[in-house]
Amino acid sequence: MKFYEKVDKTKRLNSAVDARVASRSVCIKGLKVLMVHNKDDDAYSFPGGGVEAEESLESACIRETLEESGYRVNVIEYMGIVEEYFDDKYELNKAFNMKSHYFLCESICEECQTLDKYELEWDFEPVWIEPLVALKHNLKLKSNPSFSIKKRRYLDRGIFVLKHIIRSKYLFQDS
Repeated sequence: MKFYEKVDKTKRLNSAVDARVASRSVCIKGLKVLMVHNKDDDAYSFPGGGVEAEESLESACIRETLEESGYRVNVIEYMGIVEEYFDDKYELNKAFNMKSHYFLCESICEECQTLDKYELEWDFEPVWIEPLVALKHNLKLKSNPSFSIKKRRYLDRGIFVLKHIIRSKYLFQDS
């Protein structure tokens, strides 16, 4: 079951769009999913990140998952996309578009994380967690007025994908 979610949080009319493409993994073992726990703000997200020039979505998914979680994965199938639009915080009349592509993956082996500076600061930790536990945790976090959704927009897209996983066939695959 493929999904497409479009989220438009723009508040003004924009004449230009700056786009970024990302690739993210959904790795399921039994009834648990591989996520990255961001200890800095106590949130769970799916491993993944920006697609580099001349890189396929699948290659970016494999590379980013290894970097952020320390797990080497194989891509099984394309799951869908979450497309977000926000007003650009640096340029008036410009929107920012984040296209996050999600892939169902299987874990091959655990290796070593190679985190970027901000990921080290946020203290990324790979965890295998039940999707419903991660969903309830992130929803509670989102309802906390002190949590800055503007600062960390990954929470909404992760919540959407967790809900998709919970109601779909993916929990019953033996990856």
